[in-house]
Amino acid sequence: MDYFRMITDKRLCRLPRLQIPKELLKAEMTKPSIVYVEGNHGLSIDYADYLEKPFPLIAEKFQRILQKYQPDMALRRVTLIEKETGQQKPYYLMMPPKITCADKEGSRYDAVGKVQDFVLDVKKAGNRKIFLAEDYGSELLVRLDVAESILRRKADGIWFEPVKTAERSREDVR
Repeated sequence: MDYFRMITDKRLCRLPRLQIPKELLKAEMTKPSIVYVEGNHGLSIDYADYLEKPFPLIAEKFQRILQKYQPDMALRRVTLIEKETGQQKPYYLMMPPKITCADKEGSRYDAVGKVQDFVLDVKKAGNRKIFLAEDYGSELLVRLDVAESILRRKADGIWFEPVKTAERSREDVR
């Protein structure tokens, strides 16, 4: 099965600068949260359908799709509000599980032990379709079917980079 790293389009240069409230950083947040967006000196802000920094936020229109593919993944509603204009944008904070999933033999590490060349061990991902690769800088990884479903709905500002996967052993093929 193919997996992809889901990232925000790097060509967007006017992404929202968020002012993160403390309650949003708590995983047990139960009510919708408001996040203020700093002004962009009169320039319009590029709201991508996926914002990866400082934590994964997905546009409201993709919330149901992600729930369909990973029903046990927690999603919390977050409203982004521009300070200057008052414009509101609904998003969902994604809280997928963190999985240690690097293939120890295929991945390359630096002297400190940080992954330099990541190779996914698909067995460690199990049946997860959306997860954070803990040993790959907590990057958000999605399975091919999730990526295709998002792309069919004309996602703005979302890119998918293929992730290397460990080749199956001969025992798995039999």
